[in-house]
Amino acid sequence: MASEVWSGGSIATYVAGGPCPLCSLNLRERFREIEAEETGARFGVDACPRCGLGRTVPVPADLAPYYGASYYGGRHGLTARLCLRRRLRIVERIVGQGAEPSAGAGRWLLDFGCGDGSFLAEARARGWNGRGIERHGREPVRDGLPVVSSLAELDEGMRFDCATLWHVLEHLEDPVGALGDLRRWMKPRGVVLAAVPNFGSWQARATGASWIHLDIPRHLSHFTPSALARTFEAAGFRVAGTFQGEWEYDVIGWSQSLLNRWLGGRNEFFKAASGRPRETTSRFGRFQVVAGLGLSGLAALPAWVESRIGQGGTLIVCARAGEGSTHDDV
Repeated sequence: MASEVWSGGSIATYVAGGPCPLCSLNLRERFREIEAEETGARFGVDACPRCGLGRTVPVPADLAPYYGASYYGGRHGLTARLCLRRRLRIVERIVGQGAEPSAGAGRWLLDFGCGDGSFLAEARARGWNGRGIERHGREPVRDGLPVVSSLAELDEGMRFDCATLWHVLEHLEDPVGALGDLRRWMKPRGVVLAAVPNFGSWQARATGASWIHLDIPRHLSHFTPSALARTFEAAGFRVAGTFQGEWEYDVIGWSQSLLNRWLGGRNEFFKAASGRPRETTSRFGRFQVVAGLGLSGLAALPAWVESRIGQGGTLIVCARAGEGSTHDDV
């Protein structure tokens, strides 16, 4: 069973300084005293010295306070349409589809952690037969979309050509167990695409505990390229490759993280950029928005460079059911 390979089981059982669930070395303290905006509680991150996997410590007994109404919806702001189209192009290129309007015709796609259903709706408009999974009460899914709250609620005979997890894996208590469960729903040549923040990126190392993509305590696991590949392999997948290309995450990863490090604050620029300007009404918040715009312009070049050499702020993995890993570029 995949959950048995992930020797730590649910991350909720992890004890600070305990063994890495992927390679068994004891994790070492990386950060401490990171304050959560929602509750004021303090958290830390331990990291594996071999594969680089990071784990949030401690895990709250109740995560609900960290997924309030302000967390959901509009997280891409002005870049939302570009993000949806880029992700769908990635899916169609890797699954072997062309660029015609009927590119997804006859194919089945599962969007795991589908949020408000935007990507699922875009895929269905392109001809894909789509299903979504989103935990009830967490996200206001669009009316009329075929969305369930767990894999167990899918029709037993369903099998998918492609499954997507867009910045979902880092939120799961048992990533390997979840991927192992997902694997049985994939067709023999099915592809899984997952995007996560890159804990091993230049920006993560440069900005440390101020890195916006730590997003503690919502992000329970923090993946380097090695840790991400090992996670999929532990779940029985063959990793075909990893690549980068979530440019808005990379740019904001520099600009907001530097603002956090230099000025403190609560991600005011990101909140405004993602459509929540009401949360940035203070003079300090407005200053951060202006400074963030300038920094984002300056950050575009380093974000492009780090992405080109495999050090970008986000990772996308392509995996297929099977044994072993090729680690080829996609």
